[in-house]
Amino acid sequence: MGESKLKLKQQLFDPVMAAQSFFQVSDEVLKTDKQDVMSRWYGGFEGVDFFTWSDQKGNFIKLQLNFCGQIFEWNIVHGIRTGFVAMDEEPAHFHKTESIQYDETAQSPFIDTAVIFIKNMNCLSPEEKQEMLKNIKGNTNIDNMSGEGFWEKFGYPEVKYSESKSLMGFKILWHNVKSFFKKHFSK
Repeated sequence: MGESKLKLKQQLFDPVMAAQSFFQVSDEVLKTDKQDVMSRWYGGFEGVDFFTWSDQKGNFIKLQLNFCGQIFEWNIVHGIRTGFVAMDEEPAHFHKTESIQYDETAQSPFIDTAVIFIKNMNCLSPEEKQEMLKNIKGNTNIDNMSGEGFWEKFGYPEVKYSESKSLMGFKILWHNVKSFFKKHFSK
């Protein structure tokens, strides 16, 4: 193998070098029933992509790193997940589709790779990195956040005061908020 090909392979599988090559490729506002979600795509080396989704207040609701077919994902509904990209071919049309197959248990080595990757992305602000790493290290998700903590971070829903004043009203409201996030952001 030529020296240049060997150097390229070493760079490709080095998360620090790969992350430092990254830049923002595009961003897009996704419309949902209740709010807009900002989607951002970062790229650098071929075969490595990083995506973020954030709410209108700038809170991250999903992060996804595709590192040569291995997937690291954190989202507000499930927390941390790892897996791989599976390619399916439909024989009649030879149309390839991608789907993510998630591991039963998140794989620690790839979580570590994702943390190293995020720490070394020069195209992210220190505040963005800090928020991402906080969510990952705490495995923050809707099931381990208190209703009050969730609403402080993401904003209070628009409800009548009398609906949220009682304990039962609070429990129903919290259940509805969790259901909304699981419906809209668990894909």
